Amino acid sequence: MASSSLSLFLFALCLLFAVSFSTEVVKLTPENFNEVNEGTWFVEFYAPWCGHCKRLEPVWAELANTLEGEVTVASVDATEFKGLARRFNINGFPTLILFKEGYYYRFTGPDREEATLLKYVRELYPHSPDKARLPQDTWYEPYLALMEVYVDQLLDIVQTKKAGGATFFTFGFLSGIIFALALLFPSPRVIYRNPQAAPTPKKDGPKKD
Repeated sequence: MASSSLSLFLFALCLLFAVSFSTEVVKLTPENFNEVNEGTWFVEFYAPWCGHCKRLEPVWAELANTLEGEVTVASVDATEFKGLARRFNINGFPTLILFKEGYYYRFTGPDREEATLLKYVRELYPHSPDKARLPQDTWYEPYLALMEVYVDQLLDIVQTKKAGGATFFTFGFLSGIIFALALLFPSPRVIYRNPQAAPTPKKDGPKKD
């Protein structure tokens, strides 16, 4: 009896130790999504009701542990942050995208086992047929992200038929303020990714006879 209790205690202790030191999947939102511009990120765009996404969840968590210090594993709720989903043309769930060095690569394989995803991240992503350059950050990007949140919330209200005149007025008023701020006070954080520096033209000196 004592031996059995000791075994259970040790098992629980090992489980607690494993959970405490496991790497969590990073939750991305419009506020922190620009972090994908630094380092390498493997991001899942998912929907909470999606069965395939639920089956991928334990694999995705294990992938975060395996790739710790090498690749940041993250996820985006595409039903909550529709602006991010539109930005990357998310039409199905889950959609897996690798972000690296100013480009993003869409995983298109049908097999989502951990070994397959590891091989894609470490070897196969450069051969992805779906590759595109990340859009450059602009001064209006923070305001645009905020506008997208307001628009998405307004559409949800309209779809549930709970919108009244006061609601439309509030959203219109806030949108006007945000647009005015975007024009009057540009964001000081102007970061251009993958700049293509043009060569400085040489000036011709005075010609000698």
